[in-house]
Amino acid sequence: MKLIGSLPLLGPLFEDTSGQSDIHLAVSLSALVISSSILTAVGLIAGLIPAIRAARLDPVQAIRSE
Repeated sequence: MKLIGSLPLLGPLFEDTSGQSDIHLAVSLSALVISSSILTAVGLIAGLIPAIRAARLDPVQAIRSE
């Protein structure tokens, strides 16, 4: 634990035992909506491209090539 306490910026935070300098995380609603939208779009694109390519294949040719 001494290694973590010796970090230049976080050292005083880890040495404080009073509990007054806790790290509080605040996430805005707009950041949550934007990140969720981007992740949903990327997931849909990543799933649809292989599905569309697979739908264009002839099943007999796809089985024969394996």
